[in-house]
Amino acid sequence: MLDKETISELKILENPKFPYYITKALEDNEFLEDIVKSLEAQDWVLRWGASRVLVQVSKRKPELLKDYIPILLSQLDEKKRNVRNNIAQTLLHLSKGIPEDFIKTGAVEKCLNDLRKGDDFEKYDAIKMLEYLTPAEPEVVKEHLKELEKIAGEYDNPVVRGEAERAMKVLKKYM
Repeated sequence: MLDKETISELKILENPKFPYYITKALEDNEFLEDIVKSLEAQDWVLRWGASRVLVQVSKRKPELLKDYIPILLSQLDEKKRNVRNNIAQTLLHLSKGIPEDFIKTGAVEKCLNDLRKGDDFEKYDAIKMLEYLTPAEPEVVKEHLKELEKIAGEYDNPVVRGEAERAMKVLKKYM
């Protein structure tokens, strides 16, 4: 359980102690578990602070979050966009850092729901995830080629459309 000071510190946007919490999560499994459990807190600002730490952990040591993928996936339905986007970024980094473990959890389909219903940030992350997974599991990604083609051809956001085009190029190298 996180102490009151840590909880209040995680809620501060420009917190000079934020790197300390990232380092602690990277080095202390019990603290990392408490951070993950904080995703289920009533206070959305605490959930947001915890999700910010997890983005950084996933960039540096994705293997530490392998066992938490099911919990992270459940947070994709989070109502607060700030938290949901951080969780999507965390999952994106996991798909790049530990692709085989990521796929084994069944995470791909859940993440691809963002491709179908998410906002532009989430769509971008879902497409990027497909690009990252292609070298490890091209067959898994190949199933979604039609969706990528549709987005690349007609989506109104040029950044999302461009990412779909890049992901298709990567996928076609492995076909």
